[in-house]
Amino acid sequence: MKLSKILSAIVLISLFILPLVSFSVAADTSVYVGIEANDVIIWDVQIDKDPYKDYMQDFNPTLEEDVIDTIVDGRFKGKMDEDVVAWKYIILEIKDEKDHSYYGSDYKAVPYYFNSYYLEEDAKDWRTILKYHKSYLYKYDREFYRGITPYADNEFFMEFIVPKDMNWKYLVNEADENLEDRLEGEAGARRPIEIYAYTFKEELDGISSFYDEGEHIDNDEIGEWESTSIYTDEGILKYYEWLYDGDPIIIFELRENFFIANWWIIAMIAAAAVVVIVVVIKLRRPRNQ
Repeated sequence: MKLSKILSAIVLISLFILPLVSFSVAADTSVYVGIEANDVIIWDVQIDKDPYKDYMQDFNPTLEEDVIDTIVDGRFKGKMDEDVVAWKYIILEIKDEKDHSYYGSDYKAVPYYFNSYYLEEDAKDWRTILKYHKSYLYKYDREFYRGITPYADNEFFMEFIVPKDMNWKYLVNEADENLEDRLEGEAGARRPIEIYAYTFKEELDGISSFYDEGEHIDNDEIGEWESTSIYTDEGILKYYEWLYDGDPIIIFELRENFFIANWWIIAMIAAAAVVVIVVVIKLRRPRNQ
């Protein structure tokens, strides 16, 4: 069999497979940027207001149920309502790295623009959250990121995109130190605060935090807060959960592209197909008499 036939078969299979797989080429901006223009990122979302209502009741048992409903419904509305089932980011542009001032200090950062949307259950159309919104992806800096660490308390928090070179071990240490500084400052103004009521833990590609609010404010009726944030190698939020007393209030889970998530299976199938074609061609080749 001619070598040209084998090469032609490989090329034909590659032309079929390659359009199905989105290969990420590193943006010519900085090594810590994992997103690219035209990226479409979708998270499946679950939101349950009941655990937060339980917290309100635990925090102040004298509150009437309709008052709690009004407070909680006012907070969890629109993009954070219970009927929201997905969020979507579309990355529009990524600019060159620059120095950007944040609370009086300059940090290296890459500006980018995106649109964001949310999808309600049984709805066909996405509803807009932000249009052509400018944000910054800051180069990993211990001083900077320790200030925006996700604290597990009654303020939900998540970073959707972080540097892909984030050092989670250092961040946990910095978060602990930052927490001690904060709580020591509060202690002088009010009363001694037990720092161990709040803890951080390094996760595989992420961070989690735990807060025993009841212990913090000396109220046994109040439960515990937990949050976990896990990221992909590109620094995109892969999984986020925020719980009160073990019950999830918010869950975000990245909807991964099938072909990217299973690229190795596709590669094996492609390789097997090439082998099969080669064998078939060999078997069908006339034998020399």
